[in-house]
Amino acid sequence: VTPVWCCGFECGVVGHMFVLAGAPTFSTTPVRSGLRSFRCNASGAAVTARSPAGVSGQQTANAVGVPRCYLRFASLPSGNTLLLDSTYVNSCGLWFNASDSKLYCRSNGVNGLTGIAVTTDIWYLVDMRFTIDATSLLVTVDGKIDGADLGSAGPGAHGGAGGEWRFGVVAAVTAD
Repeated sequence: VTPVWCCGFECGVVGHMFVLAGAPTFSTTPVRSGLRSFRCNASGAAVTARSPAGVSGQQTANAVGVPRCYLRFASLPSGNTLLLDSTYVNSCGLWFNASDSKLYCRSNGVNGLTGIAVTTDIWYLVDMRFTIDATSLLVTVDGKIDGADLGSAGPGAHGGAGGEWRFGVVAAVTAD
């Protein structure tokens, strides 16, 4: 059984997430299910929100965090950016690589070996797994897109502080 701490963005309740950067909005079209989707229409600046939950105990105990979401691009990001991460100091999460239009797992600024190509106007199921070793302060990031394996990145140093899920366009790029 997987506990669900947030219904997603379908209900349009802002309280499930906290805005970190820019002005993310709820959109009534397109939606995957429910009445709304979360839109990050970035114009050269970060547009993100973070969850009130994430990887607990990242500094004092070993931990595993497993976020899941659906992702759709109206336009692909104009540059490299994280799209889902664990807010650690070092880049750990789902990485969009602009040169090949692929998604990768990323840990401590290093991409995993396997990327999955993405395009516009398709909903992608994103499953990520963050495994934290509190003794060594290392994080390994594993992921799947629509069930296809993204491989693994890490273990890499997470840099301390963090552990909450951040969704959106993290870098100063243009995307929707």
